[in-house]
Amino acid sequence: MIDPNLLKSLPVIADGSPSGRLRELHPLAPEPPEGLNLVDPDAVTAVHGEFVQAGATLLRTNTAAANPVLLEPFSLRERCEAINAGAAACVRGATLGKGLLMGTLGQIDPRGPATRPERERAYGEQMVYLSDMEVTFFLLHHFDHLEEALLVLGMAQSSSDALVLAQLSFDERGMTADGFSLEVAGARLMEAGAGALGLGCSTGPAAALEMAPTLMGLSPVISVMPGIAGPAARSDPATQNPGAGEMSPEEFAQAMLPLAGMGVAILGGCCGVTPRHTAALARHCAGRGGRVRGDA
Repeated sequence: MIDPNLLKSLPVIADGSPSGRLRELHPLAPEPPEGLNLVDPDAVTAVHGEFVQAGATLLRTNTAAANPVLLEPFSLRERCEAINAGAAACVRGATLGKGLLMGTLGQIDPRGPATRPERERAYGEQMVYLSDMEVTFFLLHHFDHLEEALLVLGMAQSSSDALVLAQLSFDERGMTADGFSLEVAGARLMEAGAGALGLGCSTGPAAALEMAPTLMGLSPVISVMPGIAGPAARSDPATQNPGAGEMSPEEFAQAMLPLAGMGVAILGGCCGVTPRHTAALARHCAGRGGRVRGDA
């Protein structure tokens, strides 16, 4: 279990997706953005620095696609260790060693060509590299298959001492892509040794408000890091207006604030969440008065 004492003032503000921000700022850079950890670390450090300046104290590494399987198509498989080590160095360069560091693990599509043993080796290898960089805990990024998250949890227990923030994405029915409900998925993740539970990218702020109490009944620490650049961000699921998924920084902060009042420990974002969104969220949460863990 992730030690709640690490999270002294609630909610802890997390960043948005660094890879998404890098694509926005450097549209001509070669894919994947994780390669910038090697060829332009200053650009990566600058993106982390934007989120730090915005008020984030929980930062993720730019490593969502930095495992051997996902790097292979870009001829970067042999640079996997350097890419992961560089990613952690970029975060620490931006934070000056302060704050908490999440080692980002991206999902390898279980429906793709990689076999289960190949995926196991890839996750395990990346976790060793990130663990060597002393990440505070691992973050599951864009995981929408429960069974794949359970696979990672098993590998984490054999590859590292770091715990896993098991963050899943759910569809509009509250189901994972492999057909498990929020309650079942959360319970199985905790039984398998998850350090904490969370709601990820495709779960928008409005849906998260409905789903968070279920996870809070299963884990003393939960996170909500929704994306806001697509249909999941719509406040009204029935809305069909093109672009209705886009949210301004103020709209994002207002939508997330009830989660802070509910006691969600970690609030951040994913795809579409910029440092401006993070700044608005941090400002609104500070305005309501931060709660120190243990306060009545």
